[in-house]
Amino acid sequence: MISAILRGNPWLVPAFIVTGLVLGALMFFLARRWNFSRPLAVLLGVAVAGEIVATLYPSHASAAASGTCWINRDPFTPLLTQQGLMNVAMYVPLAFLAVAVFRRPAVLVSCCILLSAGTELAQALVPHVGRSCASEDLVANSLGSVLGAAAAVVMHRRKEAKGGAEPGALSKQDFARAANILIGGVILVLVIGSMSVTAVLTEVSELTRASSDQEDQAKKMVENIYGSKAKISSIQYMKGEGRQTDQILVTLEDGFVNFTTTEDFVTGSTLAKTLPGVTNRKVETDDEATRQATSFVQSRFPWALEASEPMVDPTVAGTGQKTVGWRQRIEGVLMPMRMDVVVEPNGRISAFTGRNEAGPSAPPSHKITAAQAQKIAQQSVPAGKYSSSEILVQKSKTGKWETRWAVNFELPPAEASEEEVPVQQVASVLIHAETGKVIEVNYGDSSS
Repeated sequence: MISAILRGNPWLVPAFIVTGLVLGALMFFLARRWNFSRPLAVLLGVAVAGEIVATLYPSHASAAASGTCWINRDPFTPLLTQQGLMNVAMYVPLAFLAVAVFRRPAVLVSCCILLSAGTELAQALVPHVGRSCASEDLVANSLGSVLGAAAAVVMHRRKEAKGGAEPGALSKQDFARAANILIGGVILVLVIGSMSVTAVLTEVSELTRASSDQEDQAKKMVENIYGSKAKISSIQYMKGEGRQTDQILVTLEDGFVNFTTTEDFVTGSTLAKTLPGVTNRKVETDDEATRQATSFVQSRFPWALEASEPMVDPTVAGTGQKTVGWRQRIEGVLMPMRMDVVVEPNGRISAFTGRNEAGPSAPPSHKITAAQAQKIAQQSVPAGKYSSSEILVQKSKTGKWETRWAVNFELPPAEASEEEVPVQQVASVLIHAETGKVIEVNYGDSSS
């Protein structure tokens, strides 16, 4: 959550300075009015500013609200990662200073936990922030709050023993108030979350430290994509489940790259201003976007340019951001190979995803026509208005190549208030092109 924004954004430090000055000044005046320690109060304001800027500063201004929160089945393993330790460390001074100023340890730990929960909720709901809501961040922040408050209590007790401080406030009443605050806050967060956020269970306990060979492979991949000056923060290995291929996950100081050990799938993102071989030039037309994306792909993923044609679509409408994609077709059937590159309005390459999978030499047989597929799909979404269809090759759960129809529909927009813009709802129905069986139905909105 933090490491990806520490570099590559010139407005991050100014934002922290301005927010720190505002909150520091506010705490200074409150300290005068309520007779608190002014230096500690000012430092507390600066610590709160650090939490706000580090977690809510827009790292990707064109990003839409994800509406998703990742719930990790293993809440403790992520604490051992560099990112987890940074999240713990961020809340230690915050809780320490809060307890030093207000002398209510249990109450303030509860407030810090709810601040973290509110931050994660905001990351899922606020557009243009470009962050991810994750349960491990909440666990790490909560641990940091406890450690910071405990340190403040210990220091206070030592001063109290020497007669240099007033009696502490750690009491049954403090714990009772903390419990009420925490219970009420948790209920509020759960109610808001249940109405507006989709919880997705994830598993990172399979993440392990990469071997030396895997580290060498990761370094070569990073150098090929980002250049020799890219700085790696961590390299982890994730074993694939079932038929899935093992993956290597690389965190950079200004981005990330994940790829399979067979290197047939790769995805990544970067905040770097420039990349080797790509000269940033203003992008307004589709041809200009294709030019920028091609200069990125041709030296890194040349397989994507073979026997394929580029297509350009707006990534997020109204932002000027464009996604350039390459696809291959055999006998009119879309093959599994794909490459997508996100180009910013200034020509910067910000994200990419590629799958170097040739698929079968010829599409598997199929009987269902486009008209028949549309008729079958319409039964699954009777309120939908047909928009498009595509015949493609995919693997079944058993690993067998199949030809399938993807039939897309527009649904009536969701209800919106006068202040909100109605969102166009869409649905996609996947149909087996040989048997006509509906495989799955996916719903979303046009910005997904």
